[in-house]
Amino acid sequence: AEDTKFNALYRLDKLKTYPTRQVEHQERHLMVSVSVIPEENSRVLRFTDNEHPRPGGPVGVEEIVSQQLRFDVRSVGISIISSVEHKTREILYATLDNLFLNYSTSDLFIKLEAKIGNIQVDNQLAPLTDYLYPVMLSSIKADPNQPVMHLSAVLSNSA
Repeated sequence: AEDTKFNALYRLDKLKTYPTRQVEHQERHLMVSVSVIPEENSRVLRFTDNEHPRPGGPVGVEEIVSQQLRFDVRSVGISIISSVEHKTREILYATLDNLFLNYSTSDLFIKLEAKIGNIQVDNQLAPLTDYLYPVMLSSIKADPNQPVMHLSAVLSNSA
């Protein structure tokens, strides 16, 4: 017996659970469903058979994105300045590198993802005082290609 071919076109630009299809493989009948699901900042094409069920969205429903806000900045510096008796002095300087924020809403989901590639907070009073360490906070990463902070949240709008 020859296996039934599983030919289909699946679009990754929309979140969707496609109708379940029957597939014959090595004299077994499997019911296979295909879903496009969100995972971090990517879309995953997930195949599930009836022997290994996983929860999925409603069959045949496509995501329609209504809003999207994307913020991607190489570096931001924030300076905290004290002004006492008409004298200004920088107290702290914080650097945030590789900032990324993505917020989108659709009829199915509300998604938020935020990343900070690197962070450092410097004590600007160190040269003027007896402080030994001008760096107050710094990130140490095992993998330089990974962000220091990564937040990802997906909220379902479906009941």
